[in-house]
Amino acid sequence: MKMVVHSIAALVLLGCVAPAVMASPASTALAACMADNTTGKDRKDLARWIFSSMAIHPEIQPYSRLSDNDRVKIDKQLAAMVETLVVERCRESARLALEQDGGNAFKEAFGMLGQVAMREIMADPAVNAALGQFANYLNEDKFNSAFKK
Repeated sequence: MKMVVHSIAALVLLGCVAPAVMASPASTALAACMADNTTGKDRKDLARWIFSSMAIHPEIQPYSRLSDNDRVKIDKQLAAMVETLVVERCRESARLALEQDGGNAFKEAFGMLGQVAMREIMADPAVNAALGQFANYLNEDKFNSAFKK
């Protein structure tokens, strides 16, 4: 059973960062169930977990102030959400999708859920403004010259 739990955990991560795979109707139903059965808080917890996982990378880590205790708290929040989704709220959808598609079912479902979470985070006005700040440093003349007719 521990192997199944670790496999699901790996598929959650993979689903959040890997491109979508071709989904069967059962996997699509699982993805829809998960989206329908998460709250805004759940999706923010997922986005926070994605961020905290990425912040471990040596090139990113200097920009993050997350402590090990913060990461444990974030991991526990995500574990509780995944457990609730998979074994309670979407149990039958998860079982059917797993039977039909194996691990791809979870990659698809968590991939879609990760996309929804990131869209919600990026819709925040402050985040949206920050995403566009780099454009202040582009050389407009170079772009005009490159695309001049």
